[in-house]
Amino acid sequence: AGSATKLVITTQPSTSAQSGAAFGTQPVIQLQDAASNNVSQSGVSVTAAPSGGSLVGTGTVTTNASGQAVFSGVGITATVGSYTLNFTSGSLTGIASNSISISAGAATKLFISTQPSSSAQSGLAFGTQPVVQLRDAANNNVSQSGVNVTVAPSGGSLVGSATVATNASGQAVFSGVGISGTVGSYTVNFTSGSLTGATSNSISLTPGNATQLVFVTQPSNTNATRPSRPRFRWPSRTPLETP
Repeated sequence: AGSATKLVITTQPSTSAQSGAAFGTQPVIQLQDAASNNVSQSGVSVTAAPSGGSLVGTGTVTTNASGQAVFSGVGITATVGSYTLNFTSGSLTGIASNSISISAGAATKLFISTQPSSSAQSGLAFGTQPVVQLRDAANNNVSQSGVNVTVAPSGGSLVGSATVATNASGQAVFSGVGISGTVGSYTVNFTSGSLTGATSNSISLTPGNATQLVFVTQPSNTNATRPSRPRFRWPSRTPLETP
């Protein structure tokens, strides 16, 4: 074999993989000369880069004594779609992998796909109920059922059920929830274990239906009394004198 002039892929990466996860089959790159003979040369750095998204794992490895760059733990974090891995090494002719179909990865966060009503009455359910979607690190929707999502208001108290499990599409569809509190601006916060939570847009809370009577002006707490009348005393009379 002559001097290395190009890279070839002896083991292609998996044709499908989850976003954010390592490929089930890891790529192996071989140094070759101009006549496509394998070149046994160690210590040559080979770098992998995806055609989109970002690389998972170590992007650069060096060739072994057989002239092979054996990658491990690499994958792609990206939106659902088709990608390739491109391999380069200095002035050597690089090469691109076969197409890799990326699907949604593991759920890492919550996303509010339907915001609750921007205004609501205290003590009553929102006219528009919130829907929360599981998503992965690349913002792909994750279809996973049975994940509990809990809602809590930023103030006051919650109306309705606080916890809902996701359906087969990875959605937590709430119903009958609202806020009971004083008039003002609130949000509702969604959490689920170690997943990154989500906070709703601002909700303006107005008075609810009348439920009680209160005094605006209290009656007087003392009894009224008759005003006192002035009293007069006649001057005393002296006895009549005898002439």
